[in-house]
Amino acid sequence: MVSMQKSVSKICSVSDLRDLSLKLDEHVKVPAYMKQGKEFEDVKKFKWVWNVQKEHIANSVSAGYQIIQHRDIFRTVSDALDNLKLEVEGRFDDFGDFARTDLVFSKKKMIDDKEKGIKLGIRVKNSNNKKSSFSLEMFAFRMICQNGMTIGDTIPGIKMIQVHYGKDPIELKDVERMTQLFVKKVINSSSQLQTLVNETMKDSIEWKILEKIMPKLIKAKKYMKKICTELGIDVIEVVDKKTKKVNTVYEFNGKVNRWDLYNAITSVISHDEQLKVTSEASLEFASRTVLKQKYEKLIEVYK
Repeated sequence: MVSMQKSVSKICSVSDLRDLSLKLDEHVKVPAYMKQGKEFEDVKKFKWVWNVQKEHIANSVSAGYQIIQHRDIFRTVSDALDNLKLEVEGRFDDFGDFARTDLVFSKKKMIDDKEKGIKLGIRVKNSNNKKSSFSLEMFAFRMICQNGMTIGDTIPGIKMIQVHYGKDPIELKDVERMTQLFVKKVINSSSQLQTLVNETMKDSIEWKILEKIMPKLIKAKKYMKKICTELGIDVIEVVDKKTKKVNTVYEFNGKVNRWDLYNAITSVISHDEQLKVTSEASLEFASRTVLKQKYEKLIEVYK
């Protein structure tokens, strides 16, 4: 298993996505060997997932693990979008063993955010290193700050996951059908997302109260500081003269609404190019939690 290096590509059309899919890595299952004494023996219960192009082991998996090729998934999603006659734009992140695209529907009506609007779309993920399943998620893009909005399962029924395990092989015709149905659900849920945005804008809390739960919501201190900076909160480093320990003080008098907090988190996710996959996943969970739960509930859960 190796660390993942990300390659980012711009998507301007469905054709771009289809063309890019042909260049993605291929994976195969191969026998897994372990050393027993002086000999190497085939471990029947497990297999290795081998990246053909990069010539490395992506991960060890059970014998029943199903490989879903990146190129098949993203080509099939392209076919589904073409069948729906949708125009899309966005970006593609290729990590080799894990791939993801964030797409917005170029010509569909935008969600009102009191600024330049929010474009609706989908996120498609697939991996062959067990980092994630094949999944379709609702996605959106805020024009004023160029932030991607990870919505996940915030709106009931708007998430589809297909794991890489099961007795029956995954048929690409089923993937195309599921994608079309999912995209239609996303488009039809725009009014629900609008209601959610409106609710988060109205939900405010004093910073002194929010400050107490923030370290539990955002566990990594460096991202806590970045998010607070995005919110316009003064971040001051104070060195204890005796212990030499650096303490962080956050100075702000006023309220923070839930919409601003959500956008501060997604801003870090969208614009920090050094963000690791694990940190990104943690911040995305926090952003979805903020979008989904009222402050009253957040205080109850994270107090």
